[in-house]
Amino acid sequence: MKQKKAQGLLPEKFLSILIAVLVIVGLFFLIVLLLKSFSGDAQSLEKAKSQLNSLTLAMSKMKEGDVKSIIIDSPTSWEIVAYPNFDLYVRFEQCMVNGEYCLCICSNAWTQNGLYDNCNKEKNCAGFGKSINVKGTSIKIDAKTSIKVSLKNNEYLIERE
Repeated sequence: MKQKKAQGLLPEKFLSILIAVLVIVGLFFLIVLLLKSFSGDAQSLEKAKSQLNSLTLAMSKMKEGDVKSIIIDSPTSWEIVAYPNFDLYVRFEQCMVNGEYCLCICSNAWTQNGLYDNCNKEKNCAGFGKSINVKGTSIKIDAKTSIKVSLKNNEYLIERE
């Protein structure tokens, strides 16, 4: 009789151990996904900073009347925006210390509320002493987005090619 009780308990213990292992494996995958999402955001921000540095370097070397074509290839779905552009009520916090005019590359720059919350959170802006106008309010970055930057009448114009 004792052997039959022991055999009856074996499937119950096996089932509880199996459930515990599945829960542990599920938690492991959840942690890995969370870590990837945080590192992905950090990588996108680093790419955006690199792209902004390249863009501002090219712009700083321009002389009156110059026109340059520049390829911006990452991060996709981010936007190039400038201050002031069309909304004089919104000011990027970083621009207050960087200069009167500001160029930013931000994720989801234009929210439903019309605020540039992500631009202020990401702090990926560069100040300029010359006016900057992004044609069409903002330029969404796709894979290998080609933009044209011109300097005319002491104002930069940035537009999609």
